[in-house]
Amino acid sequence: MVRQAMIAKLRNAFAYRRKSAPVRPLSRGLALFIAVSAMAVPLVAANAAVKEVRDVAYDPSIGRFGLGDLYLPEKVTVETPVVLTIHGGGWVASDRYSLSGIAEFFCRDLGCVAFNIEYRLASSENRWPACGDDCVKAAKWLFSDGFRERAGFSPKKIYICGGSAGGHLTLWTLVNMPPEKVAGAVSISSIGDPVAAYQSLKGCYRYLFGEKVSEGDFEAMNPIMRIKPGMAPVLCTHATEDKVVPIASHKAFADAYRAAGNVCEFFEYPSAIHEGLTGHYTWIPGSKPHRLIPEIETRIAAFMGRNVQKKYVPEPQPVKSAVEITALYYPGTEHMPEWDMVAQTCPERKPLLGWYDEGNPEVIDWQIKWAVEHGISSFCVDWYWNKGHRRLEHWVKGYYKARYRKHLKGYMMYANHNQPGSHSPEDQIAVTKYWID
Repeated sequence: MVRQAMIAKLRNAFAYRRKSAPVRPLSRGLALFIAVSAMAVPLVAANAAVKEVRDVAYDPSIGRFGLGDLYLPEKVTVETPVVLTIHGGGWVASDRYSLSGIAEFFCRDLGCVAFNIEYRLASSENRWPACGDDCVKAAKWLFSDGFRERAGFSPKKIYICGGSAGGHLTLWTLVNMPPEKVAGAVSISSIGDPVAAYQSLKGCYRYLFGEKVSEGDFEAMNPIMRIKPGMAPVLCTHATEDKVVPIASHKAFADAYRAAGNVCEFFEYPSAIHEGLTGHYTWIPGSKPHRLIPEIETRIAAFMGRNVQKKYVPEPQPVKSAVEITALYYPGTEHMPEWDMVAQTCPERKPLLGWYDEGNPEVIDWQIKWAVEHGISSFCVDWYWNKGHRRLEHWVKGYYKARYRKHLKGYMMYANHNQPGSHSPEDQIAVTKYWID
C-alpha cells in the first residue's frame, strides 16, 4: 500500500491543470527582429514525417524493461544526431510513454533519431544500480549492429536526455560512458546531487537501497563522484520553486561539472512562467503526449544547434550588380531568453533556423550568404554608446569572427538617442577614439 500511495503521489506531480497561458505583447524590438530573422534555413523541416519502431530490445535478458521505442526522421544520414531519452518517476514509477512527447520533439522538430527506453524500476528485487546499469547499456546499444540495422548508420557520438529521476539517470549515463562517445546531455529538473534531494524523495530511496540509506549508498549513485575533465557539454533546466526536486540538487552537479573544466549551461526560470503548471513546471498543461514548455524547447534547440556536428555554411555566391543595396539591421535579440516572448505568443513565427543565437558567427555567416546571394551588399547595423557604456554589439562582435565577412560590407549607425545631459564634446571624442582604436 505504501508503494502504491507513493507512486500515485509521483504521478500527480507530473499531472497539470488545464489553464490558458497568459499572452504578453511583443515589444517593438522583438517585432522588428522577427522581420529581420525571417531569413533562415532549417535543421529539419517542422512537422516532418516520423517513423516509430516499437519495442526494440536493447537488453532482452530483462524482458519488457529492456525495451525502447525508436523514432526515425524522414531523412537519415551519417550526420543525424542520436538521442537517448530516459523517463522519470522517482526511479520507481512511470514508463517510456511519459517521455514520448520529448522523443517526438527531438525527432520531428530537431531531426534527430531518438531511442526512448524502459529500465528496471527500483524495488526489493531491483536495487541500485540496476536502473543505472540499464541506461548505460541502452546508451552502448546505440553503437551496436542492432541499432545500425534499424537506423541505417552508426553514430560517432550520442546525446542523452531525461528529467527528474530520469535526469539523474541521464547524468549517471553521461559520466559512465566513454567521453568520446557522448556529444552532450540535456538534464531537466534533475536530481544532480542525491543527498540534496533525499528529504523530498525519501520513500523512493528506500526502494533503491532498503530502509536505511547510508553515506556509501549516496556516493554509489552520485554522478558528481564520477565527473572528470574532458566530458561533453551539458544543458540543465530547472524551475526555481520546483515542488518535486529542489533546484539546489541540480545546481550542485552543475557547479561540480564546471569546476572540473567542463561546459554546463544552467537555465533557471520562475515557477510562475505559465499559469496552470505544478510539480516540476515543465509540461504544457493538457498536452498529450507531454510537451515541454516552449522556453525549455528553445534552450534545447539552441544547445543542440551549438553542439551538433554538421557541415559548415557553404561558401556564399554573391550576385553581381551595378547597384549597391544596404539593409538596415537592428540586432534586437542580445540574449536567448528574449526569444521567449515570441515562442510563447507567436510560435508559428519560429525562424526556419530555429530560435538561434544572434551573436553566433555561424549564424551570421548564414545571414551573409543569404544577403549577398539576393543582391544585398552591405548591412548598416544599429550600435549604442552612452558615455562609454555599449550595448547591442553582440552582432558586431560575431561579424568580426564570421568566416565570410569579406563578402558583406558593414557600416555602424551610432544610435545616439540617449537621455539629455549624456552628450559632450569629450564623449564624442571618446566614441570616435574607440572605433579608431
